[in-house]
This record gives sequence, structure tokens and C-alpha cells, in this order.
Amino acid sequence: MADRHNILAARALLNARQLAREFAHGWIGSEHLLLGLFNLEAHPVRDLLLAHGVCGESLTREVSSLAPSVLQPRKARLPLSSSLQETLEAAAELTESRRLMAINVEHLLLALLRTRAGLGFALLVKQGVDVGDLERELQAMIDARQREQSGFGFGA
Repeated sequence: MADRHNILAARALLNARQLAREFAHGWIGSEHLLLGLFNLEAHPVRDLLLAHGVCGESLTREVSSLAPSVLQPRKARLPLSSSLQETLEAAAELTESRRLMAINVEHLLLALLRTRAGLGFALLVKQGVDVGDLERELQAMIDARQREQSGFGFGA
């Protein structure tokens, strides 16, 4: 899969990798991605997660409490979990189906919600998030941004 992430989406993925290393995990999973997305301060996706009751401290505790790896994650290249691979593929399909040039932060979260795979999704459910409602609001956010970028909605 080509690396077609915009700058903020790439930062979220780098956040996920850094978190996995900090927690001494031997993998990068959807749980790390969720926390990486949440840690993008002053971003509408973070605001949306907060509005749906996601608690950053609780999320961090949950992810950090996962069993550390026997690997030396600072020296080893961390593999992507199957759920994160599935999420990234779904995000790529979302952008391709809309003929977009890059995967945005919103696409990453929407893909995580739609695949319903991995610990990232399970953590949202555990925090009491109505994932269907979150998905609808996120899709509306994506649609509004796409209309703005295509020039619709600026008067006739």
C-alpha cells in the first residue's frame, strides 16, 4: 500500500509507533492508532472523541497496561498488527472510492470504526462510546469537508 497519508494522518501513525515503543509493545496496533489520533491536540477528531466520552487518561492506562513484549522495541522494527493493517487498508479504500489524493485523520478513525477489528475498537466500546453515532458524525464531518474542498456550498 502506497504511503498516501496527509501530514496529520502521518503524525497520528508516528504517534502510534512512538506509543508502542514507549509502552514496550512489540507491535503497533489499532489501540496505538486510536491513542495516536486522540493525542492530536486541537484537531476536530480529538474534539469528536471527547464529545463522545473518550477519556484520554483512561485510554492511555488501558493501552499502556497491555503486556510488554519480550522484544527490544527500541531496536527492532515494530510490525503492524493484523487489525491495524486492516484499518489502514480500509482507510485507503475510503479515499480511493472518493477519488481523494490522501488519507486524512478522519479516514483513519472511520476505517477503525467500520472494520470493528482490534483493540482500538474494543476500547471505544469499553468506554461506552456509541460507535454508530460516532461513525455517523464522523461521516458527516468528512462529507462537509469534501463539499468545502470541491466548491459546493459557497453560493451560486
